[in-house]
Amino acid sequence: MDLAYTIQRSVEWRKLTITVERDRSVVVHAPEGTSDEKIK
Repeated sequence: MDLAYTIQRSVEWRKLTITVERDRSVVVHAPEGTSDEKIK
C-alpha cells in the first residue's frame, strides 16, 4: 500500500516524527540530512 506524505526537514528536529493533520494529510518531520530511504 502506498501512502502519500510530505517531508519537512529541519536542523532543529532531533528525531523522525509523523503527524496526521486535520485535513488528513500526513507530514513526516525529519532531521536535516536524513535520507529518503530511511524515511520510507
